Amino acid sequence: MPPRKRWSRTVGTQRGTRVRVYERTPGGNLQIAVWVPERGVRRKSLGHKDRDTALRQARALADLRTTGELEPVTRVTLSALLDRYLDESKHGRDGSLKTERYRRNCVTAANYLQQWFGAECSVDHLTPDRMSAYIRARRTGQVSGRPVRTRSVQFDLAVLKAALRWATGVFENGQPFLAQNPLASYSLPRERDPRRPMISQVTVNALLGVAPTVHPMLRPLMALMDATGRRLSSVLGLRWDDIDFEQQTIRWRPELDKRRRTWVTPLPREVEPVLQRCRVDCPAIGNALLFPSPKDPAKPVSIYLARSWLLRAYERALWHPFRRKWATQRKEYPLRDVAAAGGWSDVQTLLTCYQQPDPETLRAVVDGKKLTQKLTQPKRQQKSHSS
Repeated sequence: MPPRKRWSRTVGTQRGTRVRVYERTPGGNLQIAVWVPERGVRRKSLGHKDRDTALRQARALADLRTTGELEPVTRVTLSALLDRYLDESKHGRDGSLKTERYRRNCVTAANYLQQWFGAECSVDHLTPDRMSAYIRARRTGQVSGRPVRTRSVQFDLAVLKAALRWATGVFENGQPFLAQNPLASYSLPRERDPRRPMISQVTVNALLGVAPTVHPMLRPLMALMDATGRRLSSVLGLRWDDIDFEQQTIRWRPELDKRRRTWVTPLPREVEPVLQRCRVDCPAIGNALLFPSPKDPAKPVSIYLARSWLLRAYERALWHPFRRKWATQRKEYPLRDVAAAGGWSDVQTLLTCYQQPDPETLRAVVDGKKLTQKLTQPKRQQKSHSS
């Protein structure tokens, strides 16, 4: 195989004004060579591999050596870059529309970047060494007011790099909006100790048990999450025509998928009765959402509302056992007194959700005996009787 040739171009028409840009090694950073009177040829690395940018820089230098005047260079500020990027770059590389949640997160990241570097900061000054200071400030909470982990910092810098990369490919009158990307070779920080929590089946069962007391949609939502393993946004965006009960399949929409891909997977058997029950309780067909927002049925439940439901379920599932234990141990007392002491507004909730059968009470019922003195009388009363 013949060796790869090194790329080279010369700009300028007269001796002394010609400027040459070339590759010292095939595929390496571009170099520039200029003839200086009484000093000979001077060479310097341009620090990048973009041939179009190198030719523009060479022409500008040749014009300067010929006329003594350099074409004015437009100064791009950070606010101008981010505002235009957020306004115009609403689609991914494959043409799919970016999600509303992702665009909101990009706006938040842009605000943090402008807050730290300054809205009028020149993009050329966003060098890799300045990123280290932003990383430290963002992690410690100096930027947003609360400490964050590396993942949040990584997203901010990814938005910045994407905006810079996008700006170098946007042309006006044959010139790019941004001539050079100062962070082209910068690598994003990585999380050294990522948190990957996993929920146990015991906890899942406890949460499913209390889910209906939080919201009617929480149980089918948790059942789908537990049985399919899909992302929350994909589950919340499901519509009834995505569920095929005859073919026993679920269609996952590409606009809600991270890779913008359509998936068709089997419908889990344990989820089918839950969905059927959900359909009976809240009749809907066709393009209707499985989990419509309480405020706007045309939109799905937000991830923030779903998180609020889950936190409330955790509170009831993990702390209410103490409350159930207290109510169960006082079954011999009048219901209204137990409800008043424990803070229940009605005895029906106390009976259906809190007081549970226990072995000691069941044995007493079967044998036709009274419960032990220890359960039915306070300790002070027991001591008085014994004395």
